[in-house]
Amino acid sequence: MRVSTSGPSAIVDPAGRMVDRIPFGTAGVVRASIEPRTEPTPYGTIGDAFAWGCVLLTLGLQVAIGKKRQ
Repeated sequence: MRVSTSGPSAIVDPAGRMVDRIPFGTAGVVRASIEPRTEPTPYGTIGDAFAWGCVLLTLGLQVAIGKKRQ
C-alpha cells in the first residue's frame, strides 16, 4: 500500500499489480480487499544472515587489500 497526502495513493498486491488507485491531484478513498501473506518473507526465513555475510565479506576484503598493499 502507498498512501500520500500530496500525491497519488494506491494499493498494490504482493505480485506488484495495482489493485486500486487515486490519481495525482484527486481527493478520495482507496478501498480493496487484501489477503495477508501466508509464506514467510526472505528476511523471516534467514534473518540477519545476509547482513552479517555482507559485513564479513567487507571485512575479509579489507584485510586482503591491506595485506596486498604491504
